[in-house]
Amino acid sequence: MLSTLILTTLILLLKKTIKVHIPDWLSLDIKEINFDNASITKDSKRDDENGITTYIYTLENSNAIPKDENKPGPTYYRPHLLFLAKSHQKTGEKKTLLNNTGDLYNWYYSLVQQLKDDPETIKEKTLSIIKDSQTEEDKIKAIYYWVQDNIRYIAFEDGIAGFKPDEAQNVYRKKYGDCKGMANLTKQMLKIAGFDARLTWIGTKRIAYDYSLPTIAVDNHMICTVINGDKKYYLDSTEKYNPLNYSAERIQNKQVLIEDGDSYILDKIPLYESTQNLETFVGDFIIEKEELIGKISREYKGESKSHFLYSINNLKTDKREQILEWYIKRDDNNLSIANIDVTDITDRDGDLSLKYNINQKNAVSAFEDELYIDIDYYKEYKNLNLDKRSIDYMFPYKIFEKTAINLEIPTDYKIKELPKDLKIKNDDFEIIFSYKTDGKKIKYEKTIHFKNAKISANAIDAWKGFHYNLKEQYQKQIILTKGK
Repeated sequence: MLSTLILTTLILLLKKTIKVHIPDWLSLDIKEINFDNASITKDSKRDDENGITTYIYTLENSNAIPKDENKPGPTYYRPHLLFLAKSHQKTGEKKTLLNNTGDLYNWYYSLVQQLKDDPETIKEKTLSIIKDSQTEEDKIKAIYYWVQDNIRYIAFEDGIAGFKPDEAQNVYRKKYGDCKGMANLTKQMLKIAGFDARLTWIGTKRIAYDYSLPTIAVDNHMICTVINGDKKYYLDSTEKYNPLNYSAERIQNKQVLIEDGDSYILDKIPLYESTQNLETFVGDFIIEKEELIGKISREYKGESKSHFLYSINNLKTDKREQILEWYIKRDDNNLSIANIDVTDITDRDGDLSLKYNINQKNAVSAFEDELYIDIDYYKEYKNLNLDKRSIDYMFPYKIFEKTAINLEIPTDYKIKELPKDLKIKNDDFEIIFSYKTDGKKIKYEKTIHFKNAKISANAIDAWKGFHYNLKEQYQKQIILTKGK
């Protein structure tokens, strides 16, 4: 049956009426969510002859849902009804449906028990995957990474296939599967390797609910959990470049339902700090013939690294140098790149570094005895205009970016003007610009920090004000003049 009903739409509504007919033989709770800022009235009427109670919801003067990108899931902000079917007595005998979390788990687990996994068909491959592993964690990692690398993720949402995993041998044979099939293959391989591996249901951050609500609307994803002594490993094989011991932003701090035979375990995915996603850009520049000539060193950690690896490895070419040059230049012919050096772009575990030499033609302008220098090439978030935004703006992960650029002051030049420092900080973001000099070099530093992976609706006004200052800051130039 329908578990949720969103009341608002992508078009303006003058009036919309929803009628929910509940027969006496059905025990159904209706939760009214996000009604506070909507004009919704509720009425009811009784049909004693047919034994039906009807609830009537009327929505009036509802604005169209904005077609914003990077928005949270609809259950966070759109008014909707959540239906909780507890039990029914249609045939006279009371039959429990989803009265509590245990009932939800029992239904999920009944689907798992229908599987006819054949471990023998994947045993030889599993043993070959772990044959060189020295420790238990090495074995877990080897299997996890093999599934990430060799099984293509394709979502299935049709009928019972949206809830029931595919058998491990089928996923292995086809080399593709949905999250449930990939989780089951991961589980079965780990069991062959001697681990306590279990299927685990979870709702990603697109869903506002947790397992206190017994409904199939509470989750939309499946992973595999390994219980090894006191430690749990949460393995999401659909996250192609996530390392072991790290979970993607979309499932961090989300409640999980772990299979435990006839029982179940409730737990939470760890929440990671934004500092683990640090991305750094360090540049050393000189000015030569109205060009910035420099050496760049960039490093990526956590999800900044995962996103880099995903972007690079998904481009359909084996010409790595061209791929990396495109990533750096973004088709800007004012940049010339040489001597690109990058660490292994298939390695999930180590930090990733990218080094190269750069010539930038359009960054220095000479007028009479003065040089005007545009020292910041990328100008991150300059175009993040939220002037018409009313709901949260979501980032793919917690952003933490640091830029440090050293510019050597040319002989016979001195500083005429440095831009002023800028700093803004609130609960969602912190952005700092600073300029320093020792007379020989100028050091430009920038920190951009979106520590909650979002700009909340209540912080958007603050962002609007700051965004104006940010654009102004990016337009400011360093001015050098001849003379000592």
